Amino acid sequence: MRVSFLVDGFNVYHSALALNKQLAREAAKLGGGAAVASTKWLDLRAMLGSVLPHIDKSAQLHEVHYFSALAHYREAQSPGTVQRHTNYIDCLKDTGVIVHLGQFKEKDAGCKQCGARWKRPEEKETDVAIATTLLELVCGNQCDIAMIVGGDTDLAPAFHAAKRMAPNKPVGFVFPYDRSNSSLALLSRPLHVKLKQQRYTAHQFANPHICADGRQISKPATW
Repeated sequence: MRVSFLVDGFNVYHSALALNKQLAREAAKLGGGAAVASTKWLDLRAMLGSVLPHIDKSAQLHEVHYFSALAHYREAQSPGTVQRHTNYIDCLKDTGVIVHLGQFKEKDAGCKQCGARWKRPEEKETDVAIATTLLELVCGNQCDIAMIVGGDTDLAPAFHAAKRMAPNKPVGFVFPYDRSNSSLALLSRPLHVKLKQQRYTAHQFANPHICADGRQISKPATW
């Protein structure tokens, strides 16, 4: 059974942030003064491969698709944001992950009370990219099971479309830490898995990660 995963990159990123905060709270309760290691240096292919027995007894990892965007708008506030993300993406590519990058676009926003207006960056294309890739995989017989990694209900239409167009191809969800969704779980039951803390901490890239071409990529100090 060829299992392909479609990863909502920012959903997983924010789940790692939530886990980092939880680990910091737990360390504080124990009186620990040392900084808690970040879990954002995540080896997605290894972590998702570890949940295969929970999907199907004959499951084999086929492809991992990663969907995200480079947050150029954050450079002024947090210099190096794009380079850190790019380094991480290079590690993912080195392990065989297929990367799909969208973009951020400015959207009008405002305050209804005072009338103030401003521009707000919004990630574009990711949901559509996940949906179209999912349909390509199941309708083109490029996998036997497809698992969407994310807990956003915006992905429900993609799930329904895949089930209509390829009813013989099971589609399920992998919920990142702190991102489980009861409505999506009900849709896909029994084919859903929750990622717990231990899977994040057990599947981090080495620091540095040594690529197949010999290049070494170090985990950012601020991560």
